[in-house]
Amino acid sequence: SPDTSIAFINYIDSDSVFWSSSLGPNGLGAQATHAFTVTEVTKNYDGFSALRVKGNFSGWIYNASGDSLEVSSADFFSRAWAF
Repeated sequence: SPDTSIAFINYIDSDSVFWSSSLGPNGLGAQATHAFTVTEVTKNYDGFSALRVKGNFSGWIYNASGDSLEVSSADFFSRAWAF
């Protein structure tokens, strides 16, 4: 069966513009032109989440005006409650 998990990348640039893969033409739906690779998952003990996740992302991100940026092999760091 297809993977129905939802994940997205948020980014704030040096001009404080918010960009996100979730703002694209498909909203929170599947984005055919992106890829996530998770490289590390570790337990987190800071009280904000159960896990720390590291990986990289390639694909498109969008701002509220509909502008887009192509991202290639960007590293990401995140927190998660479950994986």
